[in-house]
Amino acid sequence: QLWVGRGSVPYVAHLREEVAAAQADNDQARARNAQLQAELRDLREGLENEDELAVFDLLQKDSLTKTERDAIKKVAKDLLGKLSDQRFALDRLRTMATVQAQMKAEIIKHLFANLPSPAYDPEEINLKAGAVFAHIYSAGLGSGAPVKMRAAVPG
Repeated sequence: QLWVGRGSVPYVAHLREEVAAAQADNDQARARNAQLQAELRDLREGLENEDELAVFDLLQKDSLTKTERDAIKKVAKDLLGKLSDQRFALDRLRTMATVQAQMKAEIIKHLFANLPSPAYDPEEINLKAGAVFAHIYSAGLGSGAPVKMRAAVPG
């Protein structure tokens, strides 16, 4: 019984291998589901990539109207467009204080000019600018993956 049939050592070892394989498959499926959920959120928000979504998340707040949320999406897209300039390349940003100061100034200027003024006071704008700069400094620009499913969705 120990070496042959149900409950034998080889049988139990085989079952353990099958369980491990099934767990690995489940882990892969969970990771893929998480990725798809993130892509669906990008699509629902109407954003092109993870960078835009990250900046949008940093700028938004619960009290915004739909119109203000849409304005924030545009602010995030436009800001990242401005900051994608080579002068703000990550290697330069992390090593040169002047580049850091220029980027901070660009973020602050853009947010003050474009965030919905009744929804954000100057102190909030400064806090949001600091959060956006900290995110870009740590994560970089252009690292956001494009939304792969966007091509399949009719515009």
